[in-house]
Amino acid sequence: MSDATFGTWSAVASPLTIEYSLVVIEEIRQEVAEGFQKLSRGGIEVGGLLYGVKEEQTVRIMAIRPMSCEHASGPTFRLSERDRAALHEQIRHDAADSRLEDLVCVGWYVSHTRTEITLAESDQEIFSTFFAQPWQVTLVVRPSRGGNMRAGFFVREPAGTLNSSQSYLEFNFPDRMAGVFENRGENRGERRPEPRGDRPRPTAVRPPPEPRSAPIAEVPLPMPTPEVRSVVQASPVRPPSNPTSLFGQPMQAPSAIPSAFDLIEPDPDSSPVKRTSGKKWLWLVAALIVIGLLAATGARFLTSDAANETISLSVLEREGQLDIEWNRLAAPISKAVGGALEIADGPQNRSIPLNPAELALGKFSYKRDTGDIQVRMIVDEPGGKKVQEASRFLGPPPSSGNAEQLKTLQQRKDELETEVNRLKQSNDDQAQRIQQLERTLKILQTRQGN
Repeated sequence: MSDATFGTWSAVASPLTIEYSLVVIEEIRQEVAEGFQKLSRGGIEVGGLLYGVKEEQTVRIMAIRPMSCEHASGPTFRLSERDRAALHEQIRHDAADSRLEDLVCVGWYVSHTRTEITLAESDQEIFSTFFAQPWQVTLVVRPSRGGNMRAGFFVREPAGTLNSSQSYLEFNFPDRMAGVFENRGENRGERRPEPRGDRPRPTAVRPPPEPRSAPIAEVPLPMPTPEVRSVVQASPVRPPSNPTSLFGQPMQAPSAIPSAFDLIEPDPDSSPVKRTSGKKWLWLVAALIVIGLLAATGARFLTSDAANETISLSVLEREGQLDIEWNRLAAPISKAVGGALEIADGPQNRSIPLNPAELALGKFSYKRDTGDIQVRMIVDEPGGKKVQEASRFLGPPPSSGNAEQLKTLQQRKDELETEVNRLKQSNDDQAQRIQQLERTLKILQTRQGN
């Protein structure tokens, strides 16, 4: 693409090519990160509408609008009836928004904080109900503790089928680049990229080196050592007057950065040798700063690798039943020798042991008693190492009406079982009487024969 402020998603198996604004990607990153940090374990999932244009087999994403979700079923992104009504109204209102003129809704995005990049049943239901056009898409975003985010688009086949188990192509969100976001004062989702086409790019112009200051003291001094001479002759480094970002956008010029000569105030009583020692100290500080940045970058990548080895424990609620799921393909699960689920359901605590075969299933069903359930999975690896991960469900307690209905059904079941047992006993008594009558009949027949 000629426009460096857009990225492209294209897979061999996909009938669509998707172009996405890097400004929009950064807005989605901020929405997902904010929801990810709202809870200590897993955060809450968020979603929103994607707006752009559709040209033949290409969809171009140029703006977003967040969707409201009251999370009545917990931290997962599942729409209640009130949320659905609000979404219908939002789509109608956005169609009349002048800031979205010439743009159409090309799909939606959703974050998965506890599961991988797949489409859950609730995601598929939203996709088919509100975004039924064959060219509309779904973007699933998976954040991690290291700050990185992976994502994948889901598109429909020409026949209308949908591969919900995985995206045709996953990709990493690009690093935050300040040069892309010049208009940060605008409202989110309202930035409109410039029309496509080749545009002149600003170039960095380096000013000529400034003349060196005249010596402060003209008293003849001994020739400095080679090491000192090399420092004294070094020219001060100045930043470019018109720097550009990686994407070709002009960046705001930073305030003047003092050079090594500016940081040392002239002292008529000091000699060049003394000033040189101060410059050496400044170079040492600069070297320490560079080492610190390299160490932080390495820690970031290490954290990202460790995050990819998580169990991805999640808790989903369906009509009073909790579906506890985890990534059965994760390395800790595949090499586990055993494990356990510790469930804190209100005041009750349960520990459920799991063998390797049960861990390989990747899910466990549990009937909840309260609206606050904490689940912790402990995986035992060879050598005694343990891997732990926890998740929490917060929601309304099970309906009392359902409890009363279950109680009534249980009573009815007990009554029917009692009636069945009575009928069985009566049947046995009848069978015994019939056998007795048959024996009496045989005796009478024998006597008549004699």
